[in-house]
Amino acid sequence: MPRRKKADRLQFNVRMREVLRAKIEKAANARDVSLNTEAVDRLEKSFLADERREDVNQAALFAAMGGEENYRAFRFLFLPVPLIERETGKTWQDDPVTYQRVLGAFMAVMQTFGANSGLPEEQANEELEAGFQFAKGMLAGAAASAKKSGGKQ
Repeated sequence: MPRRKKADRLQFNVRMREVLRAKIEKAANARDVSLNTEAVDRLEKSFLADERREDVNQAALFAAMGGEENYRAFRFLFLPVPLIERETGKTWQDDPVTYQRVLGAFMAVMQTFGANSGLPEEQANEELEAGFQFAKGMLAGAAASAKKSGGKQ
């Protein structure tokens, strides 16, 4: 069977409820176009809307993570998680061994791609502790907020 070209026009039969067909007909009449043109235009617009939504969602995600570079780094950071979980057969949240392996993978990725050199060991440990305390405070604030709102966030 020969391959179809993107520009080929093909017949595509579709089943729909009469109510929907009537809506398409009404819209087509208002624009003075065929039912086919109206249906195809609406399908194409729905895909464009999906793409715009994806672009907006991606932009919001980049902004929330401090930029596209951070987003890409965090995606790479989390790549080992499902592989480790598959290997151990358990999730990192439920199994101490899997948790330690994931933590080790995170640290290896951070050390490989981050600015990890140049700090004396004592200062590096102090900064690590400061990061832990920051995260604990952030999580405590989120938990308090969730409790205050009845767990609805």
